[in-house]
Amino acid sequence: MKKRKESFLKKRSISKIIKFNTFFTSMLAVLFLGSLWVFQDYLQFKKATSKISSVNISEEESLLKAEAIRASVLVDEEQLRSNEELINSLRSQAQIAYNLTKNIFNENSGIISDNEIKAKIVKAIRPISFNNTGYFFITDSSGFSIMQGRKLNSNEGKDIKNVVDSQNTPYVKNYISACRQKGEVLFEYY
Repeated sequence: MKKRKESFLKKRSISKIIKFNTFFTSMLAVLFLGSLWVFQDYLQFKKATSKISSVNISEEESLLKAEAIRASVLVDEEQLRSNEELINSLRSQAQIAYNLTKNIFNENSGIISDNEIKAKIVKAIRPISFNNTGYFFITDSSGFSIMQGRKLNSNEGKDIKNVVDSQNTPYVKNYISACRQKGEVLFEYY
């Protein structure tokens, strides 16, 4: 009986070991296969998120470019509108100054000398400024400065037709030439 018991125990023990090994091997196989499945899903997820991320980045870049272009167009339009307003304001101020000088000339022509008329015109125009920083200047048609700005300037009474701006352009000569051709002119100098 003792032998039978030992044999039964050995069989039971071997049976348990086989079951345990089978269970353990099965668990390892399930863990291994599960790990492969999870790893494969992770790789697919990483690939999909990378694709989505690159698409989102491309979309964001496109949106940013479109927004930058839109902002640039708005700035250009605002600058154009602002320039038009400035030009209209300058024309209006110049017209006022012209009417004032014309009135002074008409009221005093033949009564006082030309130099006295010039002095009256300068006295009337010199204190006027426009757009807070602008000022009038008066140059005769031969290029002599009669008035430059709100304060007496060292160039007044001098020939300035060959004076050049920072871009080496003889702006006074160009201004006089344009005035002779068109009667009036709006120009920029630097």
